[in-house]
Amino acid sequence: MDDIPAEDNYEYWYDQGLKFSDLEKLEDALSCFDKAIEIDEKRPDAWFSKGIVLRTLEKHKDAIECFDKTIERCDNAIGIDGNNVKAEAWISKAASLGEMHGIQFKPIPATIYPQKKYTAQFHSQGTQNMKKEYLRWLGVTQAQLDILYAIIECCDKAIEIDDQKLYAWTNKGNTLVLLRNHEEAIECFDNALKIDDRDKMSWWFKGYSLGQLLRIEEAKICISMAEKLPED
Repeated sequence: MDDIPAEDNYEYWYDQGLKFSDLEKLEDALSCFDKAIEIDEKRPDAWFSKGIVLRTLEKHKDAIECFDKTIERCDNAIGIDGNNVKAEAWISKAASLGEMHGIQFKPIPATIYPQKKYTAQFHSQGTQNMKKEYLRWLGVTQAQLDILYAIIECCDKAIEIDDQKLYAWTNKGNTLVLLRNHEEAIECFDNALKIDDRDKMSWWFKGYSLGQLLRIEEAKICISMAEKLPED
């Protein structure tokens, strides 16, 4: 491999792309990843790294295309852990889908708890029927609802490959919070905390979901744990 001129060397351009990424010279990084892909477009790592840069540049449609190409190429990958790259690509695709459609996951004030009647009544209706009242209750359109389910599907794909991926669980849990499916959201945050019990956002959102279910004392414990942890 050392005898291959730089202009024809996949590893050279891929490594250069990573260096420019670390220096936050993102356009230069993209150029390098593109050159690597021109040399060998069947390898997934340059596609994945290009997708990460495009996501950073908020070019989410193009990023998602790169993540899809990454996933397609991982099964026959040589010299890398294809399963790990594929799982990360599914997670990154989920994140880009959310960001492209303005879906944000932010800490919610721990003092906001709903009426029990409100939660039970609408949650039981909503999970059984995609009716207008369910969309109105969630505050989303059908198109936005489809995106939320697409995000969950991406997270599930990652979890099928590797159930130790923290962000697969947290992204799925956060999306379930938006869908007001708090029981399943709590399960996701529990799995995330088994991987990293210092994940601040998992404690926050678990506390919020517990509060929505009127499990107030448990919610307070989770919020207290989150408050003790430093910001990322």
